[in-house]
Amino acid sequence: MNADRTPADPQLAEALRRLQDPPAPAALFDRILRSRAQRRWRRRLGLACLVLAGGLLWLPAGPPGERGDRETGATAAAADRGLELWLLDRRLQAAYEHGADSEQLARLWQARANLLAGPAAIPDAMRMKEVSDGSVLEL
Repeated sequence: MNADRTPADPQLAEALRRLQDPPAPAALFDRILRSRAQRRWRRRLGLACLVLAGGLLWLPAGPPGERGDRETGATAAAADRGLELWLLDRRLQAAYEHGADSEQLARLWQARANLLAGPAAIPDAMRMKEVSDGSVLEL
């Protein structure tokens, strides 16, 4: 044979070219189509499972008391303290922007220090109240 895979004899090459392809089994194309459909179905099922698993990662594991080691009431309290600290910092910023007197600033700084010291150190009268319109609460 030559490098281009044609027979050395030109008559043999011509005879091979004239030969027809052997007939494919009748069920071959059905098997090919069925196999392709199964692969498509498996890919879609796999994609749906990935999307579902990704969505489940975003769901909470249950109420704070039932979450076990992942999240406890202590972490929920820390999140509440973080929110209160953020609100208190906003109040401090607003007080500085509006030129509040030193007594009001001292009370805000004291409330911030109490918040950082722990929830037992904060009197109920100084706790942050929820404000729906974003206005600044005064102490």
